[in-house]
This record gives sequence, structure tokens and C-alpha cells, in this order.
Amino acid sequence: MLEPGAGKRLWSSTVAVLVVLRPYLFLTPGLLILGGLLGAVLILLRYSFNGYDSDGGMYDAWMLESYRRFFTDPYYYKVVLNTLRIAGITTLVTLLMAFPVAYYWSVTRHKTLVLILIVGSLFMDVLLRTYGWIVILASRGLVNQVLTGLGITDRPVKLLFTDTSVIAELSTEVMVFAILPMAAVLLRMDPTLKDAAASLGASKLQTFLRITLPQLVPGIFGATVLVFALCVSAYIAPLLLGGGQVTMMAMEIDAEIGVLLNWPLGAVESIILMVLVLSLLYVWRMGLDRLQPRGMRG
Repeated sequence: MLEPGAGKRLWSSTVAVLVVLRPYLFLTPGLLILGGLLGAVLILLRYSFNGYDSDGGMYDAWMLESYRRFFTDPYYYKVVLNTLRIAGITTLVTLLMAFPVAYYWSVTRHKTLVLILIVGSLFMDVLLRTYGWIVILASRGLVNQVLTGLGITDRPVKLLFTDTSVIAELSTEVMVFAILPMAAVLLRMDPTLKDAAASLGASKLQTFLRITLPQLVPGIFGATVLVFALCVSAYIAPLLLGGGQVTMMAMEIDAEIGVLLNWPLGAVESIILMVLVLSLLYVWRMGLDRLQPRGMRG
């Protein structure tokens, strides 16, 4: 039997422990998701050392055959470079288009309306958006009709099933993820700094380069991480708008794992792509840090 008052003491101790751990309990969902992702990466890493037979599929082993095949076949180099090139161009285009929207959002009095319009784009299904671009960029689509109607071209320009069509769709698909991080920084920016710069005779360009841009670096980096990661892993856009002419890593990984059942090679492609993306983002972060004053670097 429990001593008199033991149950009350146990309850008090439990409550005290929960009060101490309460700030960390909110991290539980994030830690569970992170643990699941790390577990999946470790499984893929183990699969990458397995063997593969066209008749029997994957079998347990410890070998580097899949790595050797990836690094010795020029085809995979082309796919990786094409993926990084399209993702890089899309990220740059998206950042350039997203900044004016984020800036307008930070200065307008109709912030709620602008937020609704920005976030509302997320409710449109990606397939619907992609087929919309097919209609716009087709040989008899809106763009070609405008070009031929204005006499800019004599015949329809091939826009569909090209890198241009993929970049156009991806840039509109991920733009909201570039607007939000930059707008979050701009909304917190002290407006008196720009007023002080103007009173000291600085032009608008000088104010932007010396005041706004250095403080915007965290927003630019956050937008770059989200947009670049989404573009690198894009599947629907290159599949439908590429028309077999534009191959990216997500399509290649799907073909190896989902069609050929070559899990080791698909795992190698996944791991190498992840390492490349993380390395490029690290280099990009180092470059952006140089734009910030030392006191503002995180």
C-alpha cells in the first residue's frame, strides 16, 4: 500500500516535471517528423550499397556498384546539371518577381487583402495550374496568338515542352514561398532607417543597397532554401510541360525505383542530389553573409 499522501506527492511531482518540460513538448511533432526523415535517409543510404539484378531486383550486399555506375555514366551528369540549372534559373526568376510583391505588401495599408491574394494561389491544384500553362503556351495558345497577332513572329514559337515552359510553371508555383520570407523581414524593418538615409542625401538606390538589402539577407536566404528545394524535387511540371524533352532528377529517381525497381541506383541518385543541394545552399549562405554587416550576421 502507498503511504498516506504518497499519491498526492506523486501527482505533484508529475505536474512539476510537466511544467519544466512544457516548452519542449511543443517540439515533439517537429522532432517526430525530423526523426522520420532521418530514418528514411538512413534507409536509402543502406539501400545504396545493395546489389541489383534485372531479374531478381535488389538483394542485400555491401558494394559500390551503383555509385560506380552513377559516376561513370555521362547521362547522370547531364540530368543532375540540367536539374540544378533549371532550379537555379527558376529560383533567380522567382526572387526577382517576388521582391516587388513582398515590398508592396510591407508598405500597403491593405495587408490583409494582399495576404489573401498571395495565399489564395496555394488553393489551386498543381495539375490544374500545369494544364493551364499547357493551354497558354501551346502552338495555338494565348502567347503565340498575341505574338502572331502583333506581327512579332510569322509562325508560332515552340514554347511548350521546353525548359522555358517548365521554368514558367515552377516560378508561379513556388512564388508564394519566396514572397512570405522576404515580406516577413520587410514588415519588421524600421522605416526610420530609410528616412534617416534620405535626410543624409542618399538616393533610393543607395538606400536599397546599404539599408534594405543587408537587412533583407535572412529573407532572401529563407526564400532561396524553400524555392530551390521545391524546384530541385519538381516532378509534375517537367513531366507534363517537359513532354519527355526535359528530364530532371525526380523523374529519373521515379523511373529507377518505380519502373525498373532499381532501388540501389535510385537511392544513390537521391543521396547525391541531397548532398549537392545542401552544399550549394551552404555556399549561397556564405555569400549572403558577406552582404550583411558583422553585427547582423547570424
